[in-house]
Order: sequence, then C-alpha cells, then structure tokens
Amino acid sequence: TDVPSLVLRGQYDAFSPLDLTRQINTAMPHARVVLVPRSGHDVFGVDCLRDARNRWLLRPQDRLVSSDCLKTIPTPTFATR
Repeated sequence: TDVPSLVLRGQYDAFSPLDLTRQINTAMPHARVVLVPRSGHDVFGVDCLRDARNRWLLRPQDRLVSSDCLKTIPTPTFATR
C-alpha cells in the first residue's frame, strides 16, 4: 500500500511477533516502524511517544521519534511474588 502507516512495537510485546514486524516494510513501503525499548504492547504510557504519534498524524512525512525520547523510557519492574 502507498498509504503512510505507523507501527510502534514494544520490545516486550507478546502480541506482535518481532519477525513479522520486521517484514512490514516489504508489504508497506511507506510504513514507519519504531521498535520501542523496555515497553510491552501498550507503548503510549510515555509522553514523548504519545506526542510523536500525534505529530505523525499531522505530518507523517516528518521525522518520527527522537532517540532522546526512546532513552527516557524506564526499565519496567516486575513483581516476583
């Protein structure tokens, strides 16, 4: 498809297989794929990612997510009990 598409995939996303995510550009050459470190399926818990998505919706041709934004994502904590 020639339609611009945005794909944000969290590093720990159990619902979106990484190998399929990496193949998106084959079928969708205008897709922007961002692998979000230290995140699961819901990547919008970080303000800068919500802001990046909103900017992309207004101007899909612009740069999407700065590496500074991705560096601010905290490492998740998991309960062990």
